[in-house]
Amino acid sequence: MTAVINRTILTTVLAAAIAIWPFAGPIATAQPADDPEGTLVEELVISSNLGGPAFWKVSDGDTTIYVLGVPGALPKGTGWDERRLAMRLEGAKALILPPRIKARPVVMTAYLLTNQKKFQGGPPVDGALAARLERNRAALKVKPQTLAKWKPGVQGMILAGELQKPLKLDDGQPEGRILALARKAKVKQVRAGTAIDPMPALKSLVDLDAAGQRICLEDALDQVEAGRGPLREASAGWARGDVKSALRAQRGFERCLARLPMLSALSRKAMGDTSSTIARQMAVPGKAVAVVDLRQLLARGGVLDQLRARGFKIDTPASAG
Repeated sequence: MTAVINRTILTTVLAAAIAIWPFAGPIATAQPADDPEGTLVEELVISSNLGGPAFWKVSDGDTTIYVLGVPGALPKGTGWDERRLAMRLEGAKALILPPRIKARPVVMTAYLLTNQKKFQGGPPVDGALAARLERNRAALKVKPQTLAKWKPGVQGMILAGELQKPLKLDDGQPEGRILALARKAKVKQVRAGTAIDPMPALKSLVDLDAAGQRICLEDALDQVEAGRGPLREASAGWARGDVKSALRAQRGFERCLARLPMLSALSRKAMGDTSSTIARQMAVPGKAVAVVDLRQLLARGGVLDQLRARGFKIDTPASAG
């Protein structure tokens, strides 16, 4: 879903990568991991008791923008109560959407084919991590030869993908339904910022060092070992407005890739572009609706935090109605 910069870029990149591959902690420095979505503003993490997904409200004297926090994807067939969103779109001046991702699968596939040896080889993991890898490989019924030639981070990527297959995660939802409702209400769509090119993020994966490969594998195994339950529960929590449940799913491999400077920069840019677009819309009297990735919305330094710093009033789902 385009609302999630990290997830969307990685989904685009990894889908291209995994399509061709079957045929062929902190990084080790004193620096802390750079995870711009890692710390949430707890006073904003409030659930809705009105049924359906939670909305936050940004307002000043004559403008109100209802902000819907969304997940990056939903298991296929997940239902949710659309009535409050439909009501808020009626008469809205605009629907604000996150930056668009420029998907270039042919270019990315060509790059991966040309550079796939850079994702292979390197020292294998050993000890307890090797035992975890083997245990989870066997549990997911992935053949040993499927993992054998790849670097540890790629091995984790493959296992995380196998875990998610039965969920049939749909990166087109809930955005697809949101756009359909906006078209029905004849609401103008406004994209925040400029389109994001995922190629630099893909190329940055090549430079991940051995320590980074290991932490990526560890994080992917955390997600695999957590199982599919948290992902299902998070989707169900989002649909009923339970924000804490919606945020509870294991971040796993995404947490690892957030350590890459390129992806951290893109996440910060997305949050800045989205908050700036909402702030500009606040100059238009009336109401509007915005759609923002839930973590980018609630992160320390994220969209709502930036808007509050600009002086706008922020209401949580408990009072946003």
